[in-house]
Amino acid sequence: MIDNTPDNHIEAMTGDEVEVDGVYVNEAGREEILHRGEKFPGDLTLGRTTWKMVGFALNEENVEHIKRDNTDPRTQVYIGR
Repeated sequence: MIDNTPDNHIEAMTGDEVEVDGVYVNEAGREEILHRGEKFPGDLTLGRTTWKMVGFALNEENVEHIKRDNTDPRTQVYIGR
């Protein structure tokens, strides 16, 4: 397994400019793929939040699964008698 985690974690606030293409996670645990020149987004729940880089975005194929896995709604199954 290849570890793409950067050695020094980059942390930023909502509204800051992204300096390095990568996978970022905010305080609520939401992951986003952000590209250089974009602004770090706000969170619907937290509003202004901090973002931490958790991996490099070398190309879309390597990180596309994060978008898919992170956007599916959670469901609960109730088994009653």
